[in-house]
Amino acid sequence: MIKYTKAQSITKGTAYTPAFDAFYIGTGNVTDETASSALGNPDVWLKPDKQLDATLGIVTKWTDQIGDIEFTPNSGDVGPSKNDGDVSTNWLPYLTFNGSTTSLVAAENREFDQGTGEYSMVVLARFDGTGSDETLLAKDGASSEWQLKKDTNNRITVAQTGSDPRSAALSAGTWYIIEWSQDDSDVHTIYIDGSASGSTVSAATDYDDDEKLFIGRKSGGTSHRLDGDIAEILYYNDHELTSLERASVVSYLQDKYFNQPIARQDFTGVDGSDIVVTAQTNKIIEFGFTKAVNDSGLNYTAEDIIGLRIK
Repeated sequence: MIKYTKAQSITKGTAYTPAFDAFYIGTGNVTDETASSALGNPDVWLKPDKQLDATLGIVTKWTDQIGDIEFTPNSGDVGPSKNDGDVSTNWLPYLTFNGSTTSLVAAENREFDQGTGEYSMVVLARFDGTGSDETLLAKDGASSEWQLKKDTNNRITVAQTGSDPRSAALSAGTWYIIEWSQDDSDVHTIYIDGSASGSTVSAATDYDDDEKLFIGRKSGGTSHRLDGDIAEILYYNDHELTSLERASVVSYLQDKYFNQPIARQDFTGVDGSDIVVTAQTNKIIEFGFTKAVNDSGLNYTAEDIIGLRIK
């Protein structure tokens, strides 16, 4: 609850600091200040609204938030397009891959050599179409390559050495929080929006090799290109997300990209009246005060805008 106090009246030609006449709450947006520890401490964290370099709308470098690992277009490819956002993502940016010539890749790094132990990786993605193999992430390597992808039956799967887990079928044009995890018993599971989906398999495959990590394409050939969008990636090298961490990751991504801002509300009232604000979770709320201003005989209304984070 916020207490509102009405301003005193204005006298023309009198110098003073005007008090507030009215109070408003405006359109805000969700926060992007979640600590990595609250999300299970990812080893690689890529966000399109942070450390993204683009020239004429084409991404030239995407740098992760944890270890400053740089992803650049693969040789012979171009970077994905940077989309400044739309209503589907709370007007937050995302990367668009064209299905034929776009990709990003990082040189070998121990931060994404997951070995045979636990690991998780999460991608917030959307596919433009159905019926084709499309790669989200892929690991290079002659004998231990894997692809986290959508298959021709529109299921999320992991093309790897051994059996592949497969999710239920997804729809085109819908944003999904996609996770692939392996536990300490070598069980591979696909999660969609935080829930286990489809089959799980046990396949102890050693991925502990120093090889490149690709986004939007597999490591070899020109097929299996992503035709769609990626907003954010969290990669856990030697840690499987717990159920609580998974819920936190899903909540973070949903709050950030899909919880719509509140509409502006204007309030006036008698001196000392109370303003009751509908509860909001993890948002940046823009609010401010309006005041009448007298300047050389011209009367107008000015607004003091203040940002408030409500957790």
